[in-house]
Amino acid sequence: MIKQINYFNKNIFQNTCIKTEYQPFVDLESNEIYGFEALARFNIPFTNEIIFKKLYQNPELFFEIEHKLKLNQIQNRPKNSLLSLNFNTQLMDKINSQFWVNFFSEQENILLEIIENSNTTDLENYYKSFYLFKNKNINISLDDIGSSKNFISFELIADSNFLKFDKSWIQKIRSESEYSTLNQGIINFAKERNIKTIIEGIETRSDFDLAVESGFDYAQGYLFRNLFILR
Repeated sequence: MIKQINYFNKNIFQNTCIKTEYQPFVDLESNEIYGFEALARFNIPFTNEIIFKKLYQNPELFFEIEHKLKLNQIQNRPKNSLLSLNFNTQLMDKINSQFWVNFFSEQENILLEIIENSNTTDLENYYKSFYLFKNKNINISLDDIGSSKNFISFELIADSNFLKFDKSWIQKIRSESEYSTLNQGIINFAKERNIKTIIEGIETRSDFDLAVESGFDYAQGYLFRNLFILR
């Protein structure tokens, strides 16, 4: 295990190890690409889950890698489209929080997908980070709505620019009428507040048709795999 960790730390800094996959989200009214989500891809023998689990244990390394990732994702972004960037609020410590606020404030046409963790301390930091970015007019998306691992905050839902629904949500609203009713309420609330909605996990034409029928603004998923971009 020690050898693996050393290998990880040594090689993660090499530029060839870090790439970005840009996955489109499609406007369900016009059927045109509205934006892309930037997803990290590492060319090393570890899954993303293991890589980020190790990074969480090393704040200094986590900061360096995340900064490198974000620079890569912004510099290589598809042109003339909204760019959605994932960001873990664990990076918003006392030393680096202002750096990230300034960094994202300088970027044009971006959407920040804030990733949350489950313990109480992280949730407090999540709230604080949300409003630090919000007060700088940075567009914010709540991620993984409908996931069993996601907490619900009506305050944050109301103050978001985008709501992004977990890939499991499309199956829930298909199979259970109660979820479909709940979904319609959230969609109606979002439309009244001019909050845009994105549904993940769209893999088939049937998924796509249900997303349209359910009132989502945008869809993302494997159905659009021929539009994925790796850079």
